[in-house]
Amino acid sequence: MIGLDEMKGHLRVSHDEDDALIERLVASASAYLASVGVDVTSTPIPEPVRLAVILMVMSVYDRPEEAVPPTFDRLIAPYREVVL
Repeated sequence: MIGLDEMKGHLRVSHDEDDALIERLVASASAYLASVGVDVTSTPIPEPVRLAVILMVMSVYDRPEEAVPPTFDRLIAPYREVVL
């Protein structure tokens, strides 16, 4: 969904020490989206869904003690599948 180099660019990270962490954060953000009913396997991935992953990773990487901003939920809301 989001490649390591792209995510490092968003984070403004130029070193390699956090590569494994960044990859885990992207995978975790994608898994979270899938768990709340967002299709993360479609091609192409809708831009708001990509932005939600980027936003979540940036939030957790930069300020792990803070909650993910409410913008995140607004980005993914139209892509959530409601299960009745």
